[in-house]
Amino acid sequence: MKHETSILPAIILITALLFIMIPQTAKAEPFSISGIITAESYGAPQEAWVDVYDSNLNYIKRGQYDSITGGYYVSLEQNNYNLLYFSNFPFRIPVFYSKSGDHTTWIYNPSDNNFVNVNQTMILNLTLKLGYFITGTVRNSSRDPISGASVEFYADAGSGYQKSQFEFTTDSNGYFRAWALPSNQQLKIRVRPNSDLYDSLWYGDVSSMENATILTVGSGQSLAITLPDRQAPQEESNPLQGGDTSKEASSNLSTNIGQTSSQNAQSSSDLTIETVKNNKYLITAHPIGSVSKVCFYLDGKLKKIDKKAPFSCKFKIPKGTHFIEAIFYSPNMDVIKIEENIITR
Repeated sequence: MKHETSILPAIILITALLFIMIPQTAKAEPFSISGIITAESYGAPQEAWVDVYDSNLNYIKRGQYDSITGGYYVSLEQNNYNLLYFSNFPFRIPVFYSKSGDHTTWIYNPSDNNFVNVNQTMILNLTLKLGYFITGTVRNSSRDPISGASVEFYADAGSGYQKSQFEFTTDSNGYFRAWALPSNQQLKIRVRPNSDLYDSLWYGDVSSMENATILTVGSGQSLAITLPDRQAPQEESNPLQGGDTSKEASSNLSTNIGQTSSQNAQSSSDLTIETVKNNKYLITAHPIGSVSKVCFYLDGKLKKIDKKAPFSCKFKIPKGTHFIEAIFYSPNMDVIKIEENIITR
């Protein structure tokens, strides 16, 4: 018995060693990304973060950061990732990591060229450069602050202005502050209210991106934006059919729906845009749950009120960049969703 007892620990040890040495195919060991984050002209910021997103810009996790050394660490499985570096240190620009070293500011949605392919343990160091904040206040025509409004930023990406995935929301005083941006960065800014009391507005007091004022980032910029009151739609008129709301007009619309091409469809979560022919487009809303009507807008102007599913609207869209909006109303006439899309032709 004593002899058998002395052999047992050795067998357990050998079995454990063999288990470690045999490759495990069920789940690969995670790789890691680590490095040093510095703030330009300062050193290690007191607080900094590395947020990890997948290839579709869905948030995954946040890395660990040491404020003394400026070091960070994040463990990941093998895949492609977008890494967003940012800090609360004043006037430092958050950026997406880019393999080229010309890191992309937060206002751009990263392209395939910015993916970090994690297939080994990697060391990536990054310096957050100096920039400028943009602040502002959003009010109504009575000069009362509008809280909960979304402030959206668009930057010139070469082929047109591209929207950032990050938005900023006004507080109870109507105030917002965006993250820092590089000096001389050119922007277009849109403010979207969280209720149907006001119309959306582009900076420059216009309803379309094409006519919006270009803002050049510089020192000490604070914007004062007044949202116009939304006019109650006249439900008895239909601008698409010249005021004709007869069964014949509905029949013509149904015929055109059948002629659309699914290859030309552009979709957001609840809004589909399809090319009918030439510069005519069919916009279809796909609400979930009980909806009494959907109001369709082009560049802030009402185009149609549809009270019967499938909720759709067809109209011409001229050349340029335009904003399409669909507002969903519940049976109690509450706004339950505002769906939007940008189209350029």
